[in-house]
Amino acid sequence: TMPFLDSLSGQGLEFDRAYTPNPTCMPARVSLFTGRYPSCHNVRTNHNAEDVVYTEDLTDVLHDEGYLLALCGKNHSHLSREDFDWWETNGHLGAESEQELTDDEKSFDAYLKTLHFCDSDKPSPFTVKEQLPYRNVSSFFRFADKAISEDRPFFAWVSFAEPHNPYQVPYPSYDMF
Repeated sequence: TMPFLDSLSGQGLEFDRAYTPNPTCMPARVSLFTGRYPSCHNVRTNHNAEDVVYTEDLTDVLHDEGYLLALCGKNHSHLSREDFDWWETNGHLGAESEQELTDDEKSFDAYLKTLHFCDSDKPSPFTVKEQLPYRNVSSFFRFADKAISEDRPFFAWVSFAEPHNPYQVPYPSYDMF
């Protein structure tokens, strides 16, 4: 059903089982990258990334092996812009980093802010192409094209704010439920 992703996973590493050491976003992400439990890396809430303790994380190892590194989407971890070669971040309310946005994408980000982290009982006035998941995946494609053109191994963290609020759904999905 997803020929490109199936092909991509056939050339890389695919996880078919995942378990989280913590049900809270930031501690779970820090554990994913450091390989340490929250009780060891010291990030136990969504608000104390500066307390992180580790020797090296996944980005350090991959960088040392010559990988190009990208973050396409939501960060909310101990990592920063300096840890990546490609950085296009979107949070719950839209773009969080310098990136070129269309007028429609800027309008969508403004629309998300009007929802005040709640849900909308009306369909989104925007199409799927303005939505953050579409933008995050599009960012990945631009990064992958760059990495492939440079014949470099790459690691992309494609991270989505969804299924967190604010909740809004465009047509035709809105009419499905």
